[in-house]
Amino acid sequence: MISAVIPVHNRFEYLNETIASVFSQTRVPDEVLIVDDSSIVPVEEYFANNPPPGPVRVVRTDRSRNAGGARNYGWRHAQGDLIAFNDSDDLWEPDKTRHAGRVLW
Repeated sequence: MISAVIPVHNRFEYLNETIASVFSQTRVPDEVLIVDDSSIVPVEEYFANNPPPGPVRVVRTDRSRNAGGARNYGWRHAQGDLIAFNDSDDLWEPDKTRHAGRVLW
């Protein structure tokens, strides 16, 4: 099982494009986990007006942990055996997860 972990802190302008690139994989992750790193406007409120392009699970930190801390928080809450990180303003190439489980990335 692959979990994609995407931390976000107050930066939503590319978030849905980022999520769409995860769902566009040749091997779609089994879980997409958005880590809301205590954004001023919670991610779930943002999604209420801007629905994500596929099923996501959102976890929210109790305080801002910065990028590294948010990634750690995310993998601890992820359900996958393999974890793939993506920043909230980055796009994945369509075959990033194609060989998951056979190579380290």
